[in-house]
Parts: sequence; structure tokens; C-alpha cells
Amino acid sequence: MDDQHTQHDNEAKQAILANIEKFGCHLSLLEPDNYLPGFVYSIGLYKNYGHPEIICFGLKTDVMASIINHACDLIKNGEIITTNKLYSGFLEGYHIQFIKVDKEFYPNYLGYAGWFYDMSFDFPVLELIWPDKQNNFPWDDNFNHDWKFKQPLLDRNTDFKFYEQKNLGVYTTKQAFEGDPILYVYHNEDGDWQFHTSLEPNLADSKLVCLEEITKLDPSVNEIYHLQYGWRAWRSSRYDEWQYGEDDIIGDTESIRNNEISDLIKDIKKIDFQDITSAWNWLIAGYKNVLMVTKFGDMFIVDANDEISWLDTGIGTFTKVASSPIQFEEFLRDPEKTATWFLTDLYLELQEQQIFLQENEVYSFQKLPVIGGQYTIDNVKPTDISVHFAINGQICEQLKNIPNGTKVHIKVEEPKKKPWWKF
Repeated sequence: MDDQHTQHDNEAKQAILANIEKFGCHLSLLEPDNYLPGFVYSIGLYKNYGHPEIICFGLKTDVMASIINHACDLIKNGEIITTNKLYSGFLEGYHIQFIKVDKEFYPNYLGYAGWFYDMSFDFPVLELIWPDKQNNFPWDDNFNHDWKFKQPLLDRNTDFKFYEQKNLGVYTTKQAFEGDPILYVYHNEDGDWQFHTSLEPNLADSKLVCLEEITKLDPSVNEIYHLQYGWRAWRSSRYDEWQYGEDDIIGDTESIRNNEISDLIKDIKKIDFQDITSAWNWLIAGYKNVLMVTKFGDMFIVDANDEISWLDTGIGTFTKVASSPIQFEEFLRDPEKTATWFLTDLYLELQEQQIFLQENEVYSFQKLPVIGGQYTIDNVKPTDISVHFAINGQICEQLKNIPNGTKVHIKVEEPKKKPWWKF
């Protein structure tokens, strides 16, 4: 899929350059999906004629291409299109207008134009606005309500990019208003939006709020305004970029097989590493740059040379797994490696049995594999993360360098549950 995308991207860029060279401008067309309208925009008008580029939404793509081509012809003949003016000749029987596009919207709609203009958005753009059949424009009170979201008005509302009313009721939980980051977003087939802070939200914590409240609470959700019906978005922490795709249940077999690693790791932004690594200093001293903590309480750690090692807290080993972050990213696409590192099959069994984690827990083996414990669901229990790392670290330290079959007496200091969430 990546190769196909790269090939398509290269072909699109070549077409842009060829059309601008031949015709003076290029039209980039994006078809509508099941949620958002299609749109067309020009590339090259500003470079060749010093005129703002033009974008149009919500009509059939061939109609939008035709009316923007008409605008291009006018511009080539020296006409300057301006805002706050009615224009005829674009749509038969109707006037149209133009508004100035706020640069805040450029990355959302004008990606190839940004590429063409030296990877920047330092160029002006006008949006062509069409009326309803009664010649009302979108800002008029009597504009056809059914068409309201067919063409977003890109000169306003930069802090609210969704294609719905600001007072639309959406679902979330009280934790979102208590400081927890929104990590999972669902746009249901029926149009409902859900914004959750955890993979398994508690129904008792649910809240119905206005969509605008969510965007004010966490402006970064505006980045996924475009989620189609039946799609979802997710991220590991508030600092990570959103990923998105069709809404298969997070944690199901296909999801895990597709290496959605965010489903299999903890939010490291909230973990006190001085606490959880203290019982492992005998093995990982000097390796404190933690990259990931898995839901089975293992860690991936980066050293000073950017090499990545895997701490398996079930058997007490610390193994180099990648020579660089780039190589590690490649390995994360390998189902065999992820099955070994993240215990995906066991994780799926736990989800099927509805054995879920709280925010301060990991799955811990009751009898560690290092002393013969099995990788089975009946040997796993959700455990406080501090307790998990403290006990496992003490046991594995006492067993290091002891030959197999040796009888041992293990002494473990009972750890106290520590407040590890950072608020």
C-alpha cells in the first residue's frame, strides 16, 4: 500500500508540473466520500499570473472543474477576481461570490499546492461560493439547510473545523473533563461522534456534551474533522499524531494483525519511570530513555547510540532488537516480531474474555515464565504497574546467572502501590 501511495503521489506531482507548463495552471480534484463533499482547487495561478489560487466545494467535480477553468480563463486575460462582489457567467442562472481563505485551513485542503510552492503555504487563495436555488448564500438566514455543510466557509471558524453544528450532541466521559487526554474517536455509521480517553470507557462515566465543548477542551481533535462515517481515530498520547481508518473494534484480531501498536502499549507520558525502573537498575542502568511500555509490562529502551533494546520482565532479559528507530519502525510491521514482543495472541484472548486493564495496570504473570510460568490466560492478572515492575525485578535479579534446575529460595520485599499518574 505504501508503494502504491508513493507511485500515485509521484504521478500526481508530475501531472501538476506538466499541466502548469502547458496550460498555466493545474486543477486538483478530490472526490466526495461518505461524509465530506468533493472539492477542486487550482495550482499555478499565483506563480504565473500573481493571482490567488481558487478552491470550490460541494458540486459535481466536473462542474467545479468547469467553473474554475472559467475563472482561470478570465485571469489569463487580465481580470482580477475580488471578494464582496457578485459574479455571473460561472453558473447558469446564478451569481457566485468569492471569499478569502484563512491560511489556517491550507494544510487541510491544499496539500499539493503547498508542495508546488516550495513546501510552504505562502500564497493567497480565494474560495468560490455558490448559492442555493433561491439565490441565498450560506451566510444568509434562509439558505437551504440541507446544503449548509456542502461547502465549508474557509474564512471563519478556524477553531471549529467539523462539518456539523457547534451544538451537536456528542458522547464522551467525565475523565475528558478531569484532565485525561482524548485518545480514541469514533464517527459512527449513524453520524454520532464519540470522544474517549480510554479503550474501554465505563458507561457510568458517560456524558453528552456539545461538539464545540470538545474542540475547546482539546483543539487537536480538529485535526480529524474529516473522519468518514464508520471510521475511527486513535493515538497513544496527547503528544502523538492521530492515526485513523475504518472502525474495526480496537483490539480485535484484524486490528492487531495490522500492527496497530497503539492498542498494545501504555501511555508513557503518565508513567513515573524512576519508580518502575528502580528494581531493574541491575540490568538496565544507563538505559533510561524509554520508548514504549507494553500492556504486559515489558519495555523498549533507547540507548545513547539510538539502538533499541527490549526488557522482557517475565524472564529478566534485556535484548537488542533494532539498531535504529527507523529499523524498529520497520520491525513493528512484522507480525511475527510483534507477536513475540507484544504477546498479541494472549492479548486477544484477554480481550475476548473481557479482562481489561485500568489506567494504572498492566497484565502480569502470576508465575513468571523465568520460573516455569505459562503464557496462558489463567496465569495472567491485571496488576498495578509499580507492583509489577518491583516484584518482577526482584525475582529476576535473584535468579540471574543461576543454572536451570537449581533449587532456590526467593525473597521479595512487598512493594507499596505508588501514585504513578502525573497530573
